[in-house]
Amino acid sequence: MELIEKLPKRHRLATRSICLDLLFHARRHTGTEGGVSLKRGQVLYSERSVAQRCYVTYQTTRTVISWLKKVHFLTHDLTHLSSVASIVHFDRYINDGKQTNAETNEQLTHNQRSTKGKGKKKHIYTPKNSEEADHALLIWENHAALPTSANRGRCLEVLDELHRIDKVRWEGADGIYAICSFAAQHWVPNGYIGSPVSLRQSTRAKDMRKYESIQRQIAAKGSKNHPGGLSKPVKYQIAFPDGKPITEYEKRLLRILHNDWTTDPDQGHVFTISDDNIVRAKAEGVESFLRGRQPEKGEEHAA
Repeated sequence: MELIEKLPKRHRLATRSICLDLLFHARRHTGTEGGVSLKRGQVLYSERSVAQRCYVTYQTTRTVISWLKKVHFLTHDLTHLSSVASIVHFDRYINDGKQTNAETNEQLTHNQRSTKGKGKKKHIYTPKNSEEADHALLIWENHAALPTSANRGRCLEVLDELHRIDKVRWEGADGIYAICSFAAQHWVPNGYIGSPVSLRQSTRAKDMRKYESIQRQIAAKGSKNHPGGLSKPVKYQIAFPDGKPITEYEKRLLRILHNDWTTDPDQGHVFTISDDNIVRAKAEGVESFLRGRQPEKGEEHAA
C-alpha cells in the first residue's frame, strides 16, 4: 500500500492489479523460461499480455510500468528480444522460505523424476534457435496476448519445430515471423487459434496444417502487401496438400468463409465460386444458402 500511494490516484487500482500480476508470474527460484535464464524475482513478460490479463489498456500498462521503474519497484532488461522485469526487494512481497532450500528441493525432485520409471529421462526442451523463436513469440504477443493456460516453453518449441522440421524460414513473406503476425492479428480475434502451439496442428478440414493455411491466406492477399513474394509459388490457394484444387462446392465455400475472404482466390476456373454467392452465404448462413442455391454455370463439370 505504501508503494501504491506514491502513484497518481487515477491509476492506483490498475497499478495494484499489475503489481500483483508481475509478482504472481515472477520466478520463485532460478530456472529457465521461454529459453531465457531467470533468477528469483524475475519475470518474462510483454506489456500487451499484462494489459489483457489485468483488463487494463495497453497505454495505461506502459505508463504504470514506467512509474514502477521510477519508484524502484522493478528494473527492466532485454534478453534475446524479450522483456525481463526484476522485482526489487522481492522477498519483501513474497515470503516462501529460504531460497537455498527451495532450489535444493527442486533439484532433488527433478533428479528423482529423471531416474524413475523405465529408464526414461524427463524431456526438457532446449531451444535450438532461441533468439529467433523468442523474437517470433514477441511478434505474436505484440498483437495478441497468450491465454493464461499457454505454456511459453511449448510455444517456443513449436516455433522452433516449424523451422527445424517443417523447414519454414524465419523471415520472408511466408516465414514464421509473418505467420505469427498474421495469426495473432486475424486468427486469434476470430477464435481460430489461441497460441503458436496450434500452428502445426491440422485445420478443421484436415487437409493441411494451420500454418500452411495461414501461408495461403497471406499469399491470397497479394504479393504487393508482402515484398519478396513466396519461396515456392502456389498454383491453387484452396487445395489439398498435394496441390490439387478443392473443387467440391461446399468444402470450397466453407474454406472461403472460414478465412473471411470476400472473393474466391482461384479465379477463372469452372469450380470458382462467384462473389455474389459468397456474399449471400455470409448473409443467409451456409446451411440456408446451400439449401436454396442454384448450381453455378459449369459447376456440374467440377467433379
